[in-house]
Amino acid sequence: MTGEAVAIQDDTSIPADAIVLRRVASTHQSFGPQYKPSEGIPTSPVFEPSGDEGLSVTLWLGPADMAAVLAGHEEFGVVALSVGELRAHGLAILRDPLPENPNHCELFGNLGNRTLRRTLCKLATWELYPICFPDDCRRPIVSRRPEAET
Repeated sequence: MTGEAVAIQDDTSIPADAIVLRRVASTHQSFGPQYKPSEGIPTSPVFEPSGDEGLSVTLWLGPADMAAVLAGHEEFGVVALSVGELRAHGLAILRDPLPENPNHCELFGNLGNRTLRRTLCKLATWELYPICFPDDCRRPIVSRRPEAET
């Protein structure tokens, strides 16, 4: 690559009401000094991509997707957002299937912007709390689980 900017095309075959899952490490920075336990929400590092790649998420189409997100990381937590919420904040989603996670996707956009990441934290809902998440900060989970999974 010659350092040229590449336009990312959003995969419009993924509907706005689709839900994506994002794994939250049990030792993640979301429990560091900037964490606000009284709010019971993750903080911006949860949505910080590593390097020049996109942010890893998984389309939640059935039980196998939650299992794929947690495989080998059972102590982690999981948050959910709708694709429409992500697009409303200028993010694009692209399918990036992996052998162990066929519904894996990558998010692209201005994820270097801390204000955007904080907004995503406020929109995200917990589907599963990390084991280290303080009990007094846990709120009842109101799942966004797809109907096919109920």
